[in-house]
Amino acid sequence: MWKRYKAYLLESPVHAFSGIAIPVTVFFWLLWLLSNLGLMRAGYVWQFLALPGDGNTFLHQFWSLVTYPWVHLNLIDFLINLILLYFVGTQLETYETHKRLYRLAWTGILAGALGFWAVYASVPSWFMDEPNPYLTGLSVIYTAWLGYAGVRLAGYRVNMRLLGRWPWKGLAALFVLWDAVQLPLANSGGHAAHLSAMLGGALWALAARGIKIRSSGPKSRLRIYESQKPGTEKNIDRILDKINRYGMDSLTDEEKEILYRESLRDNKRKN
Repeated sequence: MWKRYKAYLLESPVHAFSGIAIPVTVFFWLLWLLSNLGLMRAGYVWQFLALPGDGNTFLHQFWSLVTYPWVHLNLIDFLINLILLYFVGTQLETYETHKRLYRLAWTGILAGALGFWAVYASVPSWFMDEPNPYLTGLSVIYTAWLGYAGVRLAGYRVNMRLLGRWPWKGLAALFVLWDAVQLPLANSGGHAAHLSAMLGGALWALAARGIKIRSSGPKSRLRIYESQKPGTEKNIDRILDKINRYGMDSLTDEEKEILYRESLRDNKRKN
């Protein structure tokens, strides 16, 4: 079963999203079912798996550094996180390998935890209404992806449907502004984790590419297909230009197939 699941993650055009969303969904509904059947106390379970702000508590449940992203306390937060994870993940998979996105996910998890602890230790007054805070949710994953995209894909535009087309740097800046404004007001630990995860993603981009944070012009290219034949590279550049101008929805089925096929070839070369 594991081999089939792994093969699916490698071949699916949304494998990074699937690899994270499937176990989170299974865990969420399993916990909900067991708690509603009265087989376990949901409150005890989520605190057992969530990341505590108190250092002494963490030493007795160190595994929470890995398990806290999979914990969600209500259905609305769970669905919002899945939608944003899907949106950011599927957009990024046009440009990045699945391995890089998974590594970025773990970067966000670790960076989010550090940011949460740092704010809790340095500004305890923000937690007066929550004396024993816990960190939960997979939002640190897609915020790390956003931080990464805001640097590496700064000038590339994302089709936001009714909201128009936004450059990645603008979308990332919007999330930074929202979390920065909300940081001292409510859910300080969560917003600190988001900002820290985005910083981790941005630093990851800088380290991976050796670039500076700057605005990319409309004719800029990602050097994803460095080893392509001249004819194929020209075709890929044309498709990327079309995405940059009109968004992913403007591609024909044939162009999407070409881009996906070339992405798989590039993944094999990198792996």
